[in-house]
Amino acid sequence: MNFGRPARTVVTVEDKETHNPLLGATVSLVSRADTLRGTTVKEDFYRIMAVYRCDRIFRDSVDLEVTYVGYKPFKKRYGNTEFRGRIEVKMEVDEQSIAQVVVVGQQVAMVFRGDTTVYNAGRSKPWPTTVSRSC
Repeated sequence: MNFGRPARTVVTVEDKETHNPLLGATVSLVSRADTLRGTTVKEDFYRIMAVYRCDRIFRDSVDLEVTYVGYKPFKKRYGNTEFRGRIEVKMEVDEQSIAQVVVVGQQVAMVFRGDTTVYNAGRSKPWPTTVSRSC
């Protein structure tokens, strides 16, 4: 037993299929009225991993939630004695969320810089053309 030393929990997050680390995943720990939130960071031990470290000792059960863009959220409840050591989270790709991503961009037609005007030719609409036919 380690008296006087806090229990350390390390949450590692990776892709379930490729085993690639998911850096920047959002990790939320909820225990009664307390909520801890952070992101995974790069750690290079024997291989590169995405980790979130928690030195807190919980008296009640802990709800772990991990989210990452393009992946299904991971949710699991741990008893206070279970939330210790290394916890591996394997995230599954969410095909629907990836299919719903739409990127919209707009370009400016012209920009004024002091006494200079810069035109974006790609943003300009072509002049309508008319074709006349004679018999």
